[in-house]
Amino acid sequence: SLGVFFLCAGGNVVNDIVDRHTDGISHPDRPLPAGDISHRAAVALAMVVHICAVIFILMSEKLVGIIGSGAVLV
Repeated sequence: SLGVFFLCAGGNVVNDIVDRHTDGISHPDRPLPAGDISHRAAVALAMVVHICAVIFILMSEKLVGIIGSGAVLV
């Protein structure tokens, strides 16, 4: 469960990074467009959260670890 939680959290951070220019127009109050969080800090957070996801996913069964780790790479 923790692996999935961190995987989803990392995906949300990556989505915010990718959409930061669009969000600057449609949602300027979000943290990245507003400048509350730097692009570099968001990328670092995404990396840390995805590493946590891999760690927790690899603690589960072997097949789940392989599939979950593949999902992180995608």
